Amino acid sequence: MKPFIVGVGRAGCRIANLFFNESNVKIKYDGVAIDTEKSELDFTDGYKIIIGEKLLKGNGTGKDLAIGKEIMEGERISIIEKIDRVKTSPDCFLVISGMGGGTGGAVAPLWKEMEKGYIEAVYDAGVLPSK
Repeated sequence: MKPFIVGVGRAGCRIANLFFNESNVKIKYDGVAIDTEKSELDFTDGYKIIIGEKLLKGNGTGKDLAIGKEIMEGERISIIEKIDRVKTSPDCFLVISGMGGGTGGAVAPLWKEMEKGYIEAVYDAGVLPSK
């Protein structure tokens, strides 16, 4: 099975990067990293999508879930369009998101849109926060 990896938020992007980086796995996976904090995307080897730039200027949500939901709801279609530009016939989509922040915690509008728009299965791995 060939999944297309979608990392959302700080934790999601960092976990997704483990799949993108050839030295960490036997197979290099295709995917995207999506975040509101521009500096956080510097840590990924995959295709990068910065969202909420007009409102946040690349500085992240500061764990504000309401802001994350507003941005994700407003940009979900443009995110799908960007994913469509880089994906290559995956068998499924694996969305990885941290549930403790404002961006990753607000992933629901995106994966609902993905479920509507793709015939491939869309799986979500939500990572719970911890110390």
